[in-house]
Amino acid sequence: MCARNYRNFGNDSEFLSDIRRVRYLKKLFTRYTTSGDLKMRLILTHLTILGNVFGREFLAKIIWLKLKDNLPQIKPFLVALGLDSRYILGVKGQSYYFDDVPLDQKIINLLRKIKTRGADERDFS
Repeated sequence: MCARNYRNFGNDSEFLSDIRRVRYLKKLFTRYTTSGDLKMRLILTHLTILGNVFGREFLAKIIWLKLKDNLPQIKPFLVALGLDSRYILGVKGQSYYFDDVPLDQKIINLLRKIKTRGADERDFS
């Protein structure tokens, strides 16, 4: 199913590399929930690449299937990147409302700091 929705027409090793990003994201979010260590820019990079190669709708399905336990932590990143989807359709024959997922407030505050800091740096250069 992932291969049908893959938008990067490279070779098989690129496809497998992009699929491994989902597993790596799971490790990053597990590290955050256990130790509080959050690699924000790395998470943003992986999600951006996944959004580019799979598209918003299919990325939502992948996240729901593989990262469901980390939805409150991953949702603020998706919203910040514009990759959030209102509905997740056709996951194991059911549909879900992404709006029902709560947000991790600590991550929201950290993402706001990055956004503000990035704007400040552009204003002064």
